[in-house]
Amino acid sequence: MLRVGSGHLYLLPTACIDSGSLQQLLITKAAFPLCNERAKVEDCMSVWGRNASKRWHQLVLNVLCGTEKKSKKELFRLCIQIRMNDLIADRLTQEPVLAHLVRLQWFVAYENFYD
Repeated sequence: MLRVGSGHLYLLPTACIDSGSLQQLLITKAAFPLCNERAKVEDCMSVWGRNASKRWHQLVLNVLCGTEKKSKKELFRLCIQIRMNDLIADRLTQEPVLAHLVRLQWFVAYENFYD
């Protein structure tokens, strides 16, 4: 993944650049390699997530580029939670307490269903 000046992230296949340029991008932290698991999430987001919400797509790309080690469950929860928070906030802007309760219920339901 390559971060451009505007802060947006783009997927750049390594086959399209030479190894010296790739090493330079990685050393300067202008690009971030994705492990297989994260690459699968990015592929899914490229196919239909970007069509659902460009903001969601960019936020998930930022999560994927994070250096923290996350379990598969945690990674998936964060990606889905970003979209859920937007959907809940859009529909419950006038009811912040209710929105908070819906978010809490969603989190509990996700934990139970995932396990």
